[in-house]
Amino acid sequence: MLEQALFQTLQTWRALEPLERKLHFWRDRPGHEVDFILEQNGKLVALEIETGSTLASSDAAGIRAFRDSLKKKSALVRSAVLHAGQARPLDTGILALPWGWMVPAG
Repeated sequence: MLEQALFQTLQTWRALEPLERKLHFWRDRPGHEVDFILEQNGKLVALEIETGSTLASSDAAGIRAFRDSLKKKSALVRSAVLHAGQARPLDTGILALPWGWMVPAG
C-alpha cells in the first residue's frame, strides 16, 4: 500500500512534464531491484521503499547494484531508502529517509 501511494505521488510529478520526466523500475539478473528510478534531463534519483523502521546496509543492495551498472555514474544524483525510521546516512551516497518525507500523512 505504501508503494502504491508513493507511485501515485510520483505519477503526479511525472505528469507535470511528461516529455521531460520519466519513472522507471529496475531489476538485474541476480534479482537486485530498485522500486523507483526518477529521471529528468539525464539525471537520476533512485528510491527504495521499506516499511520497517530498522534498516541495514543490505537494504541498499539494489541501489548499489543499480549505481554500479550505470555507464555514466554522475547521472545518479540522489539515492534514498524510504522507511518508517529516522533520517540518517545509510551507505556511501545513500540516505535513509522517513517515508513521510515523500508521502504526507493524511
